[in-house]
Amino acid sequence: MGAHDRGARVAHRLCLDSPKSVKKVCLMDIAPTLTMYRQTNQEFATKYMWWFFLIQAAPLPEHLIGLDPQYYLGDILSGLNKTPGALTPEAVSEYVRCFCCTSTIHATCEDFRAAADIGLEMDEADERAGNKIVAPVHVLWGAKKQRRAVVGRPRDLAGESGLNGYRARSRLRPFSPRRTSRGNLRGTAALLRHSVIRRTTQERPRRLT
Repeated sequence: MGAHDRGARVAHRLCLDSPKSVKKVCLMDIAPTLTMYRQTNQEFATKYMWWFFLIQAAPLPEHLIGLDPQYYLGDILSGLNKTPGALTPEAVSEYVRCFCCTSTIHATCEDFRAAADIGLEMDEADERAGNKIVAPVHVLWGAKKQRRAVVGRPRDLAGESGLNGYRARSRLRPFSPRRTSRGNLRGTAALLRHSVIRRTTQERPRRLT
């Protein structure tokens, strides 16, 4: 299984909740939600303000976004996307079409509310129980220094991530699934084809070079 951003958070939970259902997993450009909230600082809160805005009780964020949803979406996309050409005008138009309705805006807020509520409770329960991902994991994260400073490198978070071991590569950009490099595809394909990781807590995580 391969997943990016919010999907990678779902994949992270799936690996912990149903370990027998996941043989191998590629997590792209995330640090665990629990780690993100625990390591919150002013820089993170400023650059990722939606993590804190969208979790406010309804209908505050829904109402404020609904006053001009296209402006809000455009501001978020422009702030996230540092890769020229990653978002074509056609793609942006589709984002606008799908996002600018009350049900989608509400669902977006509910997604973040759940992550900051029941999601954190489940992550904390797994941490107390010592549960870790047992499937081979391939981690890809943003190569931009600015993003690494805020999000952190997966190899630095291995002890907190619920990972027994992983392979990692730092070559992604925001919206990377739209412009995935051949190297990333080869690395992910290799994981899906072969069992490339020894799952042991004693072995230091190995970084691809």
